Amino acid sequence: MLISPRLRFILPAAVMALAVPAFCQPAATYPPEYAKANCDGVGGITAGDFQCFLNIAAAGSAYDAQRPYNALNVAASVSGPTVMVTWQNPGSGFGQPATDRYVVWTGGNVRVDGAATTAQVQPGAGTWTFAVVTRRITPNFVYEPVTAAPTVTATVVTAPPPPAAGWTQFIQDAGSRTMYVSAAGTGTACTEASPCALTQGLSLARNGTTDAVLLKAGDTFNIGTAQLTRGSGTAGKYLRIGSYGTGRAIVRGTFNAEATGIRGVAFTDLEFVGTNAVGSWFVRCLRQKDYLFEGCSFHNNSRAIIFQGFDIQSSGFKVRRCTFYDITATTCDPAGSTNCPQAIYCDLTDDVLIEECFFDKCGIPGNLYTRPVYLQSNNGGGVVRSNVFSRNPAEGFQLRAGGTAINNLCLDNPINMYVGHEGTAQNVIEYNVCMGSGSVGPTNGAWGRGIHYNGPTSCRFNVIAYNGGLGWGNVEGIKADAASGVLSDNWIREWTRDPAWGGQGDPAEARSISTSGGPLTVTNNRVFMGRQGIVLEGSGATDSANQYAEPSGSLPTFRPNATRNGWSPVALPADPNLKALLPGGGIDAYCTLTRGQSRFNWRGELVASEVNKAMRDAAGVAQPVNP
Repeated sequence: MLISPRLRFILPAAVMALAVPAFCQPAATYPPEYAKANCDGVGGITAGDFQCFLNIAAAGSAYDAQRPYNALNVAASVSGPTVMVTWQNPGSGFGQPATDRYVVWTGGNVRVDGAATTAQVQPGAGTWTFAVVTRRITPNFVYEPVTAAPTVTATVVTAPPPPAAGWTQFIQDAGSRTMYVSAAGTGTACTEASPCALTQGLSLARNGTTDAVLLKAGDTFNIGTAQLTRGSGTAGKYLRIGSYGTGRAIVRGTFNAEATGIRGVAFTDLEFVGTNAVGSWFVRCLRQKDYLFEGCSFHNNSRAIIFQGFDIQSSGFKVRRCTFYDITATTCDPAGSTNCPQAIYCDLTDDVLIEECFFDKCGIPGNLYTRPVYLQSNNGGGVVRSNVFSRNPAEGFQLRAGGTAINNLCLDNPINMYVGHEGTAQNVIEYNVCMGSGSVGPTNGAWGRGIHYNGPTSCRFNVIAYNGGLGWGNVEGIKADAASGVLSDNWIREWTRDPAWGGQGDPAEARSISTSGGPLTVTNNRVFMGRQGIVLEGSGATDSANQYAEPSGSLPTFRPNATRNGWSPVALPADPNLKALLPGGGIDAYCTLTRGQSRFNWRGELVASEVNKAMRDAAGVAQPVNP
């Protein structure tokens, strides 16, 4: 007979009692439906089971009403190493809103807000299945959708370079585009599989976005003069012009950016190659803000980067991990002027950073007004940190407005660094190494200067060794000119002049320290000279706990007074031969290695901060607490 489902929970116990004789008691067996029906756990099917099921149904209905719905129309697109996963959120009437979504794949997951509709991931090369997992999280429960999470599959051909400490990681905002261009590119697709021309890629980049225009590595782009009129519009975010593939794209020509109000542009991993034409440059920015140059190489041009506020006070100019070499020309522009070759020229700009770059042979030999880095006096100071300035024909760098120079390595520059000619703010010149110098030329005078600074300054823990300049009256290891502050814990070795080199004047006029102005505290410095020279000349200083070693000669050890309190003579220690500690074993070999630095071939042991560690250890100078 058929039994109504509603009566089924009341009748079975009576039916079974009639069907099984009392004297026969085998182990009971029940169908699965019966086990599920025994809801209240009392035993047997009772009227309580019916109420139990009603309670479960009510609780289940309430739970289901709080579940979120899965994302709809899940899709994925690939742009180089980046996968953009997109979806749609259900509208009202489709359950409760999600609080969290997760894009999940083998080896990783990314959480986004429940209202988001996109997520960017970089899983590496391969074919990947991405699930968009939805959750609604409340204080009492974590709710999931009724159905399984939707999935989508995408194939990544180009894996990103492995993350490395110190490199900027560029993550595009949702909705941003990436245009891939090649030297032979055509059409408007601008994808990695079908790249377009550079002019087309630049035209598609949108102002106010983190779009990217990526040039094919190894291709040469003869751009003539390209105008830049777009940027991200936001400090800390960038519209990027860079390379894709392994290595750098080669650029011949000029980028000009002169539109007022543009901000947020990054140049990355490009190789700029010129012909050393008089008055030429690679990138010129007027009235711009928030520009980043990282991982680029600039060589064989009159100038590399010109960044000028021009008629506004700009800000946010950063150059990191770039190489500059053979930046020169046959003459200045015009000839006889002081508008001469420079790797970086910057004026009317605040928040300037030059970091972990390499500058080799930048300038015209024999010209005093040519240099790798010239930050004008109307800048808001600047930070020059952990760079290498080598074999430049005049200065290493000039922070004319003053600022911070920390952990730089200067090699064989006639004037290794000049800080604070017209600035009034506190300068910091610490933990630098200056090895060697040179002479500018007969028309501009001979030099041999380690550190030259003006104004209130902390000049500490610097290593200065092995003058090579022929200056008469301007061979100075540290020149504290109209200076105040602290000059302490510096180590100076053989900042003297060999009589065998020739040149004008008395070789014994070389000075390890020269001071003027004040008040200046000179303490805990060590000066070691194997040849005749002057340990310290000047006034305005209070000295204590300094040491020196110097052979007697025709000139006094100190001037203007032959003796000076706060200095104790010691025996001349052995020369630690610092140049031999350079990677490659010498200056020329080391400079050859530095020219090959790039994101894809980055050797941390060549960076100034790492090289300087070995120099300070050999000299017995303290290491920075936070290098």
